[in-house]
Amino acid sequence: MSLNRGIAFIAALVLLLCAGQASDGLVGNQTDDTAQPGDFNGDEMVNFADFLFLASKFGASQGDDRYDAPVDLDGNGMIDFGDFLLFVNAFAIATSGGGGGGSPDRFLYTRQGSDPSWSSILEEKQIPIGTNSYAGITGSIIDVNNEVVEKGPHAFRPIESEINIHTLGNSLIPRRDFHNWSRWYQEDGNTQVFRLFDGEHNVRNARANAARIEAFSKKRWDRGTWHEWIGTYTIVKAQGCAIFQVKNDGEDWSIHLAMTAEGDVVFQPRRATPETVLKNMEGKSFDVRIRDNGHTSECYINGEFVGRHDWARPSGRSAFRWGMYVGGKKLSKDALLFVTGATVDPER
Repeated sequence: MSLNRGIAFIAALVLLLCAGQASDGLVGNQTDDTAQPGDFNGDEMVNFADFLFLASKFGASQGDDRYDAPVDLDGNGMIDFGDFLLFVNAFAIATSGGGGGGSPDRFLYTRQGSDPSWSSILEEKQIPIGTNSYAGITGSIIDVNNEVVEKGPHAFRPIESEINIHTLGNSLIPRRDFHNWSRWYQEDGNTQVFRLFDGEHNVRNARANAARIEAFSKKRWDRGTWHEWIGTYTIVKAQGCAIFQVKNDGEDWSIHLAMTAEGDVVFQPRRATPETVLKNMEGKSFDVRIRDNGHTSECYINGEFVGRHDWARPSGRSAFRWGMYVGGKKLSKDALLFVTGATVDPER
């Protein structure tokens, strides 16, 4: 190592040590969890181990055996002092708990463990095809940063207890079995964690694609009395899908909220024109209130009235569903959604 490079290395080390001790975890907003800048070993942390790896590559240029493109953070073809400075910034953001100019969705959670690919699950026959699975599949643990996520008017509300969940492997899972399905659904504090993974699709029947993880209210109703749902959404990893439905078991849905792959939020009345109500919400939160009386549905976002829609439902009963339902599209990337303080009929 040349004298100038040695001085640069020492200076970067001093800057790194001044940034503080390594954090327990850095939360990324990348669709690929291993793509977080500064996390060179893919453990979802930016810490001293990553610094040592960067140091081992210091001074390498494109064409050298030691050159490693992910470590070339500024993309100039050389792993040098500029890359150290970018790494120190990423390290400082992790240490500060989200300050220092980090993106707003950077510190929403940490993940413990790993999740097998969907193709390996199918190859190893871990889930049955063409019928409901009752064994479930567990997954890595999502540790929500509750201090950051659980803010706003619904932060103090516990998760609605009278719910079931619907996954791509079983359409009616009771609360007592939720822990068996942690690949797709978890609860942390007052926050529900909904996950889908690249390539997943419905396997319990012949419906094509239709990846989903949704909670739905046990309470159902006929036309007449108004019922209400409230909660706060945080879009962590966006995917085009429905995230809320007023669903009738005889006449299908009346309204739904959708998110786009870009993180926009869309209000969709059945057989009516959709309206984009929020844009670029990946990493951000918004409050939702839905009212329904079995015929008319109303939607409010962040306290503002969004729309009302009438949908005749002469048969069946209505209920609230929330989470992620991809429908007929293919799931092309991982998706992650938090819902905090989900409550049905909060004033009753």
